[in-house]
Amino acid sequence: MKLARRVGKKTRREHLEAHWKATGRKPKPLRDVGECPAGFDPVWRAFCRLSSARGVGMANEPISYADIAAFQGVAGVRLRPWQVELIERLDGLWLGMKHG
Repeated sequence: MKLARRVGKKTRREHLEAHWKATGRKPKPLRDVGECPAGFDPVWRAFCRLSSARGVGMANEPISYADIAAFQGVAGVRLRPWQVELIERLDGLWLGMKHG
């Protein structure tokens, strides 16, 4: 299940987390993916949002520095250099999985 996919203005994960908060019951798709390590959640959320907005041509395009800069402006966040590096590494893993 693709939790990073956008449904309206929020990702599927954000909708499921809102449901969890409202009902106190963790939806199965969230139970199946496990937990983020402490302190990693903001980077993971940024990666998921950036990834869901990536350009798609003949193949999936990597997340660019321009994408990250635009994301910071639109989202009102300031990523630290280590967070940008981590997003780059996650993106490399994601692209590797997609392209085999």
